[in-house]
Amino acid sequence: ISTTLARVSPGLPLPIEIDPTYAFDPAITNKFTQNTFPGWLGFEIVELGPKRAVGRMTVSERHLHNVAYMHAGAWTAFADSIAGWGAARLLPVGGWNFTTAEMKTNIFHTATVGDELIAVAYPLHVGQRTHVWEVRIARDDVQVANFICTQVLLAPKGDAPKVSTSVVLSDLRFLIEKRLREAGIVMAFPQRDVHMDSSRPLRV
Repeated sequence: ISTTLARVSPGLPLPIEIDPTYAFDPAITNKFTQNTFPGWLGFEIVELGPKRAVGRMTVSERHLHNVAYMHAGAWTAFADSIAGWGAARLLPVGGWNFTTAEMKTNIFHTATVGDELIAVAYPLHVGQRTHVWEVRIARDDVQVANFICTQVLLAPKGDAPKVSTSVVLSDLRFLIEKRLREAGIVMAFPQRDVHMDSSRPLRV
């Protein structure tokens, strides 16, 4: 683990707008992270899509070093947790798992009690055996930290199927599109509106 604190940095603008398509209810995060390390630290997922994951935390006393600023370990844990949730969404189906093998954190500014931090995780590489994720952490729409990690995928034990989640979702979408065409329903792409062009009742 490598952690760097840069004393002087102007920061980079990092406005965050949540994509409503992939908005994630923080209450769901709280439910499945109960009694876990990310849950105890108060990390929440607010967006979980195929191209990025967005998380949120509010700095409290439990995150601080003894100098009243957020501990570097808390920065790293926050970023790694958001990257991990993003990676979990892209895992192959059939019992695959992963673990973080390498990480680096650069902290440009301090954070203290009451600050809200937003982390945006992007996959730089999604391979058959490794993922590489970058996480940008912002406070007040300005980037205050950067994190990169490498994750190693862990194959399922036994004879569980090793099929990619993305392949399954792609096949499902093509099947849905085919069934819609057969029923006389035109799907306007890329919008998600459904236009009923059929003059007869549709069987559902």
